Amino acid sequence: MYSQNYFPMPDSDVIWSQSHLGIYCYNKLYLCADYQYTIGGDTTIGMNDYKIINRSGYFYDGNLAPHYFFEYAGALRQNIDTKTVFFIEENTTQEKLLYDFNLNNGDTLGIAYNNPEEYIFVSSIDSVLIGDQYRKRFNLENSGTGAQEIIEGIGSSAGLIEPLFQFEDNYILRCFNLNDSLYYPNYGIFCDLITKVNELQKNTGQLKIIPNPASKSSAIKIKGINVKKGKIQIFNCKGQMVYNFDVIDKTSIQININDLSPGFYFCILKSDDNSIKQMAKFFKQ
Repeated sequence: MYSQNYFPMPDSDVIWSQSHLGIYCYNKLYLCADYQYTIGGDTTIGMNDYKIINRSGYFYDGNLAPHYFFEYAGALRQNIDTKTVFFIEENTTQEKLLYDFNLNNGDTLGIAYNNPEEYIFVSSIDSVLIGDQYRKRFNLENSGTGAQEIIEGIGSSAGLIEPLFQFEDNYILRCFNLNDSLYYPNYGIFCDLITKVNELQKNTGQLKIIPNPASKSSAIKIKGINVKKGKIQIFNCKGQMVYNFDVIDKTSIQININDLSPGFYFCILKSDDNSIKQMAKFFKQ
């Protein structure tokens, strides 16, 4: 059972927040970048009208020092009648299919900008609650460590335009923010607009996780907790909560992570009123 109403891609006031991880990131956390896509207005290419897609955020060097960037990523248009979305990459004028939301259960995804080979197929179709409405979700198979799902009006769990199939690189849609409201996933990771100023301010009060990366260790220590009463929650790259601990009058805690699979995790500190106060990332080898 899935939603009968089609949800098009938004055309303003939207943020797709992303992370890029991988073995070629050349730092100890295998973290390449934290960045976002936003809509920067309208443009015309050929005979069609498009939305300008900008990409901005931070890439990290070998010492994990952040370097801010802002760039034009490309242009996006959609045909609501045919439920299709198209993309033109920067420095080109060639339009390519990005998403086809007419897929059926068992269909193989066709060649597209984010899918250069016909490997991936739809294993099932259902609905997911986004905000207060259900949207159609296409669950995927054969995508390696890449996108596990595509959702109407959002894109894939790998990101807006990132490759669906992934192997040594891992692109993650951390959150989707529309009209200043967090819509996806349904857990609370920072989804604010990244700027030079607010990112540096955010980093000043982050949690500290030791060791990071956690290699041959069955426990990590989380330091820098700054609330009298709250919760520490840990999420994997799919947005699934794997740990949830109460913290009362503590500045640090130790957590056994022996049962966690290798990969990248988000650690979030929430206050007693459930608002997010601090966050950190760690990698288990």
